[in-house]
Amino acid sequence: LGVEYFMPVASFTYSTEFLTATFSDASIPGSSAIVSWGWDFGDDSTSTEQNPVHTYAEEGTYMVSLTIADENGRTDSYTADVMVAPPVAPTAGFSYGVNQLTVSFADGSEAGDGAITGWSWDFGDDSTSMEQNPVYVYPNTGVYSVSLTVTDENGLEDDITADVQA
Repeated sequence: LGVEYFMPVASFTYSTEFLTATFSDASIPGSSAIVSWGWDFGDDSTSTEQNPVHTYAEEGTYMVSLTIADENGRTDSYTADVMVAPPVAPTAGFSYGVNQLTVSFADGSEAGDGAITGWSWDFGDDSTSMEQNPVYVYPNTGVYSVSLTVTDENGLEDDITADVQA
C-alpha cells in the first residue's frame, strides 16, 4: 500500500493602515505541518515570520507573495496585490462674526484620516490662540490677515488665511 500525501496550500489575508500592512498566514497544511514561511513584499523586502507586519516607503500597489514549505519539503505559493496609501491630511477652514472690535471665530475644518487635535490661530496682529473657537478683541479697527493651522493625530496639518475686517 502506498501512502498518499497532501500538498500544503499557501494563502494569506491582510489589512492595511496607511503605509503599514499586517499579514496573517491563512495557509492550510497538507499531510505534514508547515515549517517555513517566505514573504516577498514586492518592494525588495522579505520576511520569514509567519505573520509579519511591513511598512512601505511610499504609496502604491505591491505584488506580495508567500511561499510555504512543510516538513516533507513540499512547497506552495500564493500572490496577491496589496494597496497602501498615506493618510489624508485635514483641511483647514473657518468662519467668523464681527461685533465692532470683537471677532468670534468658528472652526470649520474637516478631518482627513485622523481626528483634528490641534488649532493654532494667528490673528494678524502678533496675537495667537490655541483654542478651537476663539473670541478675540482687536485693539484697533482695520483689516487683519488671520491664519488657522490645524493638526491631526497623524501629525499632518493644513492652514488657511483670510482677511478679517474688525
